[in-house]
Amino acid sequence: MIKEKTVNLQIMKPNQRKISTQDKKKLITSACVTFIIGFAGVGIISLFTNTDENDTAQAQAPIETVQEPQPKEQFDDSKVQEFKSQLESDNLLYVYVDNMYEWLQDSINASHCDSTFINLVNGYHDIVTMLGEGKLEEVIQYQNEHQVLSDNHLWQIRAAYKGWRDESGEHEYDANSSKEAKAQFERDYKDIVSFNEIYMIHEGKTEIAE
Repeated sequence: MIKEKTVNLQIMKPNQRKISTQDKKKLITSACVTFIIGFAGVGIISLFTNTDENDTAQAQAPIETVQEPQPKEQFDDSKVQEFKSQLESDNLLYVYVDNMYEWLQDSINASHCDSTFINLVNGYHDIVTMLGEGKLEEVIQYQNEHQVLSDNHLWQIRAAYKGWRDESGEHEYDANSSKEAKAQFERDYKDIVSFNEIYMIHEGKTEIAE
């Protein structure tokens, strides 16, 4: 009985090895196929996922709009020409000077004007401000230092203390008329609104006898 069992065991072992090898091959083959299918599936899913993400990102991305450059507006210098004409007028109003000064406070307007014009307006504005406050002596000193006023406007202001100029020439007040002119300006300066009104102070005054 023992020999028979031994023979049977020896017969069974080769068969068991054969089956085991085949099973291993099947398992390996099955694992490879599964891996390949799984890898391919992941790749396909990733492809669709990336496509969807790209589409979503493109849909969410803000659309950039290209703005066409606006044409630069041409500066109208007619205002400057108007101001210059006013500064040359014998009937220059204080308010005209104030308007020029305010207009130049805009940096865009000032950038289109030369420094000579800007300095002239600033100087006239200083003088008009002092005249409006009745500070005649300060006006005289300012003019002597800066030489702002035109010749005509200077003579118009001189009518408040020195004399006047007309078609026949220059006329200097005598002592009494000089005092009267100054007193008249000090009395009426709050109501004076132009250079020409200062000039009218000379009316009725007399000049130094030759």
